[in-house]
Amino acid sequence: VKAAFNEQKRSYEIWTNSQCRKHQEVLICYGPHDNHRLLLEYGFVAMDNPHSSVYVSPDTLLKYFSPLDKQRKAKVSILKDHDFLENLTFGWEGPSWRLLTALKVLSLGAEE
Repeated sequence: VKAAFNEQKRSYEIWTNSQCRKHQEVLICYGPHDNHRLLLEYGFVAMDNPHSSVYVSPDTLLKYFSPLDKQRKAKVSILKDHDFLENLTFGWEGPSWRLLTALKVLSLGAEE
């Protein structure tokens, strides 16, 4: 199939290689997206979505680590330099790898 927005007709169109009648229901797979992505990209959310997740902002994450940590700036700088403060999520199976990595780095002691 091919799917795209037709600028001239101002509508979303799906073309298939197999026969189907005009206005016949066509089912498409959106892929493994969380509800945030489904809503932004396609305008709907799915009930009981196994890919659902909660986004954790860097500000929320940093709020739970002491501002008195003398290495805090260095830790945050390392995380930012390697894009580990972006797309921090917590899903059905627990925290994402990126969130776990950020938590581990922020939790490191001075000797580590």
